Amino acid sequence: MIGNKICSMLLSQQRLLEIINFQTDVVKIGPDLGSIMTLITHKAQEMTHAKGATLELAEGEDMVYRATSGSLEPFLGLHLKKDSSLSGLCVKTGEIFYSENTQTDDRVDKEASSKVGALSMVVVPLKHDEDTVGVLKIVSDKTSFFSDHDICVLSIVGDIMASLMYYAARYATDELFYKASHDALTELNNRSAFYDQLFQLTALSKQKTINFAIVIIDMDGLKYINDTYGHKAGDEAIKEFAKHLKNVSRDVDIVARLGGDEFGLILKNITHKHEIDLVINRISKEIDQDLLFEDYTLQIGGSIGYALFPEDSQDLHKLIEIADHAMYAQKRLRKSLKE
Repeated sequence: MIGNKICSMLLSQQRLLEIINFQTDVVKIGPDLGSIMTLITHKAQEMTHAKGATLELAEGEDMVYRATSGSLEPFLGLHLKKDSSLSGLCVKTGEIFYSENTQTDDRVDKEASSKVGALSMVVVPLKHDEDTVGVLKIVSDKTSFFSDHDICVLSIVGDIMASLMYYAARYATDELFYKASHDALTELNNRSAFYDQLFQLTALSKQKTINFAIVIIDMDGLKYINDTYGHKAGDEAIKEFAKHLKNVSRDVDIVARLGGDEFGLILKNITHKHEIDLVINRISKEIDQDLLFEDYTLQIGGSIGYALFPEDSQDLHKLIEIADHAMYAQKRLRKSLKE
């Protein structure tokens, strides 16, 4: 393992400046651990010129992709077996590992590496108190791609992330996992938890019949509220919108804030389009309401699109694409009706 003192000697002044600037960017985000994790993966990828990056947490017997960037972005929520992956070994030993060729390395889950297109990878441990609770990983589609400089950068970024995880959830590991999978503003599930559930449902569908609907909802008018009344009003609108979505959903459903003004629902045990149409009507009535903020009345509402599994597709990303397209079609329609 390369120590941080040696790393500082190896890294150029420009690289060290990039890390300092990165720390500044992290501070600006505040206490939203999910957003911090996403920023970490993007910066780790950018500073090492990796093809992709992920932050994985150890959850039970699995390693779960809780934040992703680059080529690994489509695999947010992916589960790996802890006992047969390099990430799991990193968690077990607390050591940094570099696989120069994943297809000849017996420490690596070769099938998973092929699936995500990783021919070389570096993993560094993330420690919460005395326990290694996850890893930060960078990957390339080329063998022997990473240098000692890259490993140093990842090591320092990993230490920063571990420190942030400690301060974000300083009392218990359970709280850490909660903060990593929930949106700080609304306390809904975040994008990571949303995709995690989708991966689990599609995996379960190989063993038994599974029916569910993916609903994508985009708030209307948030930019106008932010520009006219300020971001405090925008935050209140988001929280109110989230509350309405929670009110109209069932206990078995998954409600998530995917980022910004975008929300997602996973409606379980939905088998026919007429069922989802009834649900969409209920959601529309619930979210198209005015919000009283200080002395102002804010109009909030949303555009909705959906896709059914397995009727519309059995491919997870195709389902998201169908729901997205339907949502944007409704957004254009709602906009034209107002003009």
